[in-house]
Amino acid sequence: DAAQKYAATWVVEEVKFQATVTANNNIFDDQTTTLSIATIDGSGNYTYSWSPAEGLSDVASANPTFTPATTGEYTFTCTVTDTESGATSEASVTVYVNARPALNLAVSADKELIYNDDETAVLTATVTEGTGYAPYTYSWTLNETEVGTEATYTFSNTTVGEYTLTCTVTDARSNTQTVSKTIEVKDASERPLEIVLG
Repeated sequence: DAAQKYAATWVVEEVKFQATVTANNNIFDDQTTTLSIATIDGSGNYTYSWSPAEGLSDVASANPTFTPATTGEYTFTCTVTDTESGATSEASVTVYVNARPALNLAVSADKELIYNDDETAVLTATVTEGTGYAPYTYSWTLNETEVGTEATYTFSNTTVGEYTLTCTVTDARSNTQTVSKTIEVKDASERPLEIVLG
């Protein structure tokens, strides 16, 4: 009998993949973000290879953490291989890394006029949220002498006059900003009389 030949054709569809960033891909340079590969229509068994490797916690992970060394635009590409079919696919994601806004400091006082009978004025240093790099350190000075190291400082004086208190805030990257506030001290004898009506 004549041999019969049969031809069989197998169609192998390439596995499709999509890359997404699970965290905001616009970050500050003191933050991290996680890159995450999502896979579609594959076997479920994959290997991963991210490039470039700089700043990534694990180039063979499906979800590496990116820690930037400086500001800039970073594009990462992941090559995913389906270990059962051998199919591969690539996906990329771009992360934009920005510097935080410059340190912004304000100093307020609950009183700018006190009397020399042990009355006090509480001064508060406030860093605008999102500016500079936390944590912050504080230094209050009076006549170039440090008098406090907290965000608030309580001032009193028995000598009449004007006193300028200066607060210098330093952030984690040694950026500084200085703001001053003047408190006037008057003699207690000048305090207005308080009349209490019964």
